Amino acid sequence: MQPGRTASTVTTLAVILIFLFSYPTYAQNSTPPAGLSPYWQPAVARWGEIIIQYAWERKLDPDLVAAVIRKESLGNATAVGSDGATGLMGIMPFDWRPEAEELLNPWTNIQCGTRTLAQIIRDGKGDLFYALAAYNGGWERTHSRTTRNYAADVMLHYARSVAMRHALSTETNWIAIFGVEGACRLNTVTVVGPYRPFARYTERPWLRAHLPTVPTGVPPHAVAFSFPDEQGEECRVGVWLLTEEGTPLPRLTEQKFVSPAPVATLASAPAVPTSSVVITTSVVIPTPVPTITSTPPITQCEGGPLEIYAWELDKALSPQGGWTATIFIQGRGGDCMYIYAWNGEVKGGPISTPITFDVYMPDRNGLIIGTASVTSAGETVKRGLYITPP
Repeated sequence: MQPGRTASTVTTLAVILIFLFSYPTYAQNSTPPAGLSPYWQPAVARWGEIIIQYAWERKLDPDLVAAVIRKESLGNATAVGSDGATGLMGIMPFDWRPEAEELLNPWTNIQCGTRTLAQIIRDGKGDLFYALAAYNGGWERTHSRTTRNYAADVMLHYARSVAMRHALSTETNWIAIFGVEGACRLNTVTVVGPYRPFARYTERPWLRAHLPTVPTGVPPHAVAFSFPDEQGEECRVGVWLLTEEGTPLPRLTEQKFVSPAPVATLASAPAVPTSSVVITTSVVIPTPVPTITSTPPITQCEGGPLEIYAWELDKALSPQGGWTATIFIQGRGGDCMYIYAWNGEVKGGPISTPITFDVYMPDRNGLIIGTASVTSAGETVKRGLYITPP
């Protein structure tokens, strides 16, 4: 589960068999949320139906699971790291887990990933920071810079998703405090915020300095995870949103969610395309499984460095004798208005949403090799694609 995993050579993936799954029922006397926070980009939000189902079974906040998926795979179901971490939640295919090919199935991957995440948080007695570091690199590496940066990034994006659920901007001057309440209350809290350096504080009665702390008698804006301790008493990992001065921010009773699009079921097992991505920036996304027919709109621009995500969504033989690849391009950052191009030819824009388009190869055995680019605020970033025939 290493962050920033990329593949620099052709990655050949086996055929994924996607079966019809019976949906487990939700826990009695509980109601799952209506959807994910509107914070998430379409590549992550498209898995909302599966995320909600398995997160709710494990008493995890679905938006916490979405934050892990964003970090592990950016929503790409067929991501495979150089260390073998597989699929949406970056699951290592150990002997006691499903095989790697099975973990490329989004249902199997999220089911296994939520079970693992819940157990690790429970083992960490609700300390979400150390639990996420352990999820990334194991308990023996929780003090390394890599795993700690991983945990901090997941927690910040999760906090932003909670803020949007409560109608707060992700870039205003709020802070989020992560703490444990109930039977397992910890003295250490973790604090993140859009304009605040990541920090952890331990309560010390003798220390008179003003430090962020969990507000007394105020319910959390979100519960990341709840679990029983050894005596069966409930522990809750809460998230509180406050001003920098420590005043709790309004908590919406009716939180804002985006209803997930249904995950399409394939009538027959599709072959996963074999392709590779020429690395030109720090993030590379291998080919995803084209299971979603619609995605929620991008609801907010975060700005920041311009990034490009590009892959082929599908490929098929053409009646004319060649074959066609459907290519997806999405920009992120910049001024949030993007002009998309393929081999220098403009395909769309300026628009704020992703685009798809078809590229035709007349040679049945020929390769499609080209460069996708996105331009925003006068800056252009590129990504090379190498696509083999179907």
